[in-house]
Amino acid sequence: MGRQDKGHKGIVWFMLAALSVMAVILAVPGFSNKGLAGLALEELSAGRPSAQPAQIQSSPAAKTAVSSPVSTITAFFEDDMVALHSRSGAGDVTTVTALEDGQQATIRWDKDTGVPAFLTGPVTPPAAAGLPEATYAFLDENSDIYQISRPAEELVLQRMERDGLGMTHLRMAQVYKGVPVFGSELSFHYTADGKISAINGYYLPGIDLSVEPEVGKAAAVETAQAKLGQGAVLSDREPPELVILPQEGTSVALTWKVTLVSEDPPLRMVYFIDAHSGELAAAYNALQDVVNRQTYTANYGTSIPGTLMMNEGSAWTGDSVVNAAYYNTGRTYDYYYNTFGRDSINGSGMDIKSTVHYRSGYNNAFWNGSQITFGDGDGYVFSPLGNALDVVAHEMTHGVTQYTAGLVYSYQSGALNESYSDVMGAMVDRDDWLMGEDVYSPQTPGDALRSLSDPSRFGQPAHMNSYVNTSSDNGGVHANSGIPNKAAYNVAAAIGKDKMEQIWYRALTDYLTSSSQFSDARDASVQAAADLYGATSVEVLAVDSGFAAVGITGSGMPSQTTARIEIDHSYRGDLVVTLGVGDPSSPDWSTVVSNRQGGSANGLNVTVDIDDAVSHLPPSWGDRWYLKVYDAAGSDTGRITRFSITDHGSTYDSVEVPVAIDDYQTSYAYVPTTDVVPPALISTVPVDGDTAVAMNSSIKVTFSEDIDANTIDGSSFRLVRQADPYGQQVPAVVSYDSGTRTATLDPVNDLGEVRDYKAIITSGVADQAGNHLTADYQWNFVVDPTTPSVTGVDPTGIVHTGNLSINAGYSDEDSGIDTDAVVVTIDDNPISGCEVTAADVTCQVTGLADGDYTVGGSIADKAGNATPLDGSFTVLDTTAPAFGNVDAVSAGDPGRLDIDGWAIDPDTSDPIDVHIYVNGRWATAIAADGSRPDVGSAIPGYGDNHGFSGSISTDAAGNTVCAYGINNGPGENVLLGCKTVNVQVNPFGALDGVSVDSSGQIDVGGWAIDPDTGDPIDVHVYVNGRWGGVLAADGDRPDVGIAYPDYGDSHGFSGIVGAQAGSNTVCAYGINQGPGGNALLGCRTE
Repeated sequence: MGRQDKGHKGIVWFMLAALSVMAVILAVPGFSNKGLAGLALEELSAGRPSAQPAQIQSSPAAKTAVSSPVSTITAFFEDDMVALHSRSGAGDVTTVTALEDGQQATIRWDKDTGVPAFLTGPVTPPAAAGLPEATYAFLDENSDIYQISRPAEELVLQRMERDGLGMTHLRMAQVYKGVPVFGSELSFHYTADGKISAINGYYLPGIDLSVEPEVGKAAAVETAQAKLGQGAVLSDREPPELVILPQEGTSVALTWKVTLVSEDPPLRMVYFIDAHSGELAAAYNALQDVVNRQTYTANYGTSIPGTLMMNEGSAWTGDSVVNAAYYNTGRTYDYYYNTFGRDSINGSGMDIKSTVHYRSGYNNAFWNGSQITFGDGDGYVFSPLGNALDVVAHEMTHGVTQYTAGLVYSYQSGALNESYSDVMGAMVDRDDWLMGEDVYSPQTPGDALRSLSDPSRFGQPAHMNSYVNTSSDNGGVHANSGIPNKAAYNVAAAIGKDKMEQIWYRALTDYLTSSSQFSDARDASVQAAADLYGATSVEVLAVDSGFAAVGITGSGMPSQTTARIEIDHSYRGDLVVTLGVGDPSSPDWSTVVSNRQGGSANGLNVTVDIDDAVSHLPPSWGDRWYLKVYDAAGSDTGRITRFSITDHGSTYDSVEVPVAIDDYQTSYAYVPTTDVVPPALISTVPVDGDTAVAMNSSIKVTFSEDIDANTIDGSSFRLVRQADPYGQQVPAVVSYDSGTRTATLDPVNDLGEVRDYKAIITSGVADQAGNHLTADYQWNFVVDPTTPSVTGVDPTGIVHTGNLSINAGYSDEDSGIDTDAVVVTIDDNPISGCEVTAADVTCQVTGLADGDYTVGGSIADKAGNATPLDGSFTVLDTTAPAFGNVDAVSAGDPGRLDIDGWAIDPDTSDPIDVHIYVNGRWATAIAADGSRPDVGSAIPGYGDNHGFSGSISTDAAGNTVCAYGINNGPGENVLLGCKTVNVQVNPFGALDGVSVDSSGQIDVGGWAIDPDTGDPIDVHVYVNGRWGGVLAADGDRPDVGIAYPDYGDSHGFSGIVGAQAGSNTVCAYGINQGPGGNALLGCRTE
């Protein structure tokens, strides 16, 4: 491993482990006052990010929780606590590489280890008895690429699964001398015909350390418990084990992996204790935010699972939170089974355990590795979390992840863990893209915990340029999950939720490994889309574009020019490594590859992308490339073992290597090259097959290197009409820009005469060295010669409100509408915030004064053809009072009146309130916000949502019902109308059953309600016309409560009355309270 005494320190990390530190969290910039919803250690929420430190205004319940910790777990800040090393795909280079047997594969190289992070085939493996044997044989054959010497000893088969497409997926875990390497796994994916479709994951080469621990297991456990506190105990599912922990670069440490759990606060801490020094090497909180359902209650304590309330098939309980958690876990199970064929969390029918009523006022939910637990919230930050379907699905998906990819809950892999739970939660509860909107901040309408469509709305980053670099919250798992969340939304917006969810599930369950990063998720999703829909499908393009839009470009286009550097040195942190071209004392171009980075790691193996450098170099760039290595310290030795340049498939190796590296000396290696590589086309505009090209478009082509401008002209770059039998050339002007390596063909006239065109680049085009294109290149495209049709602009004529919607409908039969290019103006002023679809646009405007207004703007199709909008309207008399109508009043359920109508206030297009009076007395207020298309059509300018309807209780037989529209702004309240109706006020019910028991007595049962009261009433029973007795209708009848919810469940009656000889006719009468009279409930003969 090299020296250990140079004082290099890892990333400083802190951990917050108990409720007693909640006040500290709230004082940290980046946590809002709603940070009380969940500590960084807990799963569903770590509080929203905030640009400034929060001003704390806690609820009384929250303040009590802060000042009265209920756990013996000690909270601490550890300045020397080292974070779990975070990998990142940023800076990885992708190349098309020849394998040992001559086959080619596209490889994204891990920048730290120099081995493939993602290999894409297809590749035919060596012949073998089975797929595991073929895997080992492939690695044996390509041992130099993977830097692996004994594959069968270093990789252990974890699982092998065959999917519905006929593909087989093998997961291999790395071990070193029998000890697992934490987070290092390779996944091999075979097609149905036995070819390798892809290989992905992480393998750490060059491990060299003793696997004999100097610190025992018991001592390691004691160290971990001392860190967390006496209330923590060993996990009974995850016993301590010896593992090799990857650290920065290629450094490793032999550690004891110790998992401790705590019930209060809920924690599942994973500690890595150095097995040689006994020090803490790293730690993270694995607590994450499952048919056979089991729903428990913790009875507001912390012991879980708690008291069993419902089993599979149980009747509903009287606890609505228990019922909701049971129902929502069932909905999530059904989703996974019906959508993916997955039987429960582990795929094999695992019991689904959930616990509600965890602690008092607990603002979180979590997955602890075997079950999910929900708090009831404090009524300010959360209401009961088990009531939210998306929250339940989020937690159960953590279980699915645990049994598939096993994403480590830290940094990017942890953010992916969170993101997959958010995405699947949004797919189960798929009516919107919000998370937790049904339970988060219940006193703030419209609030939510997170938004997948707009992460920044609730403080999450939506792009890699806003990535939160932090060691808190397990490396920002809750914050940075917004980036892949947005990618999922982008993909769903392009191809639909149904296809997106299939791609996401396949990537999670078949491709991702425990250490996967954002770039791996992108590559896995592209590969999953290719498996499902084809490598050239629009679905693959949508996935690539969806991730690229958030700054995750993954493999991208393979680099055409790369440098391969391999250095064997006993202390990589001593080295300054520079790559350049030309004279090292005055280079044409140079870059620092490593500046004393990597600490004690042994050596440097890296592939550097130099595409961009080549594009900016003069024609003499090929004269000489150099590698400059300066050893800035003493005591360590090494050598340059490989230095090569690969340019468009041709590789040039340094002839000097190996070159010794000496202390405080500079060493050089050189690669002389000659440009004999022909140029290639990198991209075209429009692309081949484009069917939405504007009539005034220019045709562009970009080359892989600088082109001799003298070879680009109207003969080597042409445009022809495909329909012309003679291939008549379109008159055009051709130009070339050496800075962008782009040739442009500008037609003299618009391309509207015909629709189908062919562009041609001939082999006459040559680079600066005289190398010609290897062949002519042609591509086709279709011009859209039509403009969109606008079907109407509303409103028109006179409207009586200054707050209104402007609507326009449109269509385009050729390329379709470009929704990003829809512009609406009022009096030439653009309107922002419009809702735009492929068929119409709706814009809200407010505060218009009386006067005439013009609607303008334009609608453009995807080819860029535009049609102007043209409309006008007049705003008049915006101070008129409200108006409307009472359409109907009718008798509903006993003691109830049903009312319907509509109401509008000209001052606003928003709904208004309607006040209802019965017999001159106040009854209720109803919002006139129901859909009434007939009203919207008859009175344009206000929209459809102005209907009102409701049910009102009454204790009178005759009722006069009046409705008043409540005015907003200028004007007065208005009587909308009155109607008179009679309702039932007498008792009602039923005599359900009469039977003679073994003693000769009569059992009587039924139910009775008096609409005048919700209280139980008496029932008088008669047998053969004679008095039989009084029964109280106060028994539990949930079926009656469901049918008549206004009166509750307690209206059942049952009892025994005396029988007479022979046949007995039993009649029951409900005894009236208040207005009305007694009522016969029914008679039965026994």
